[in-house]
Amino acid sequence: MKTEIKIPEGITVSVKDNIVQVKGPKGSIEKEFKSKVVSIKLENKEIVLESTNTRRKVLSILYTTQSIIENLISGVQKKYTYTLRGVYSHFPISLTMKGKTFIISNYLGEKNPRTIEILDNVEVNIKGKDVIVTSVDKEKAGIVAGMIENNAKVLNKDRRTFQDGVYIVSKGVQNE
Repeated sequence: MKTEIKIPEGITVSVKDNIVQVKGPKGSIEKEFKSKVVSIKLENKEIVLESTNTRRKVLSILYTTQSIIENLISGVQKKYTYTLRGVYSHFPISLTMKGKTFIISNYLGEKNPRTIEILDNVEVNIKGKDVIVTSVDKEKAGIVAGMIENNAKVLNKDRRTFQDGVYIVSKGVQNE
């Protein structure tokens, strides 16, 4: 089985030992694929994914690899964005950034702040109650947004009453 991914203009791709490196106008990203059943080659202006086996599990790995590479290419063209919103009813939540650390203060009146370490190549901007997570890597942007959302989860209380937290409101590609 063989699939091809066309490389758009203005994007450079290099493949070496199943490590794909993509450079574009918004940045560069590198990803290693550890699958032994799928080979990745660069031919002309196309990335060729090839597998000798046509079993269902092997094909799922092939198509997943294809989707990940397509996400890498679209990420260096337009960054991925997650928008989160801080919601509270009684105790006002304070959202701040210090270096590479995201801090949630006064969550449900807690004295100790909750902290999250931000991954490399991910930008976090705070505008009022909104938190905007952007990155060329779709996986890292989603991981950071999920870590922020999970860190402000209500535990051992009725979620219908205690709705405080930081929630993902929207996700997609940056409009620039």
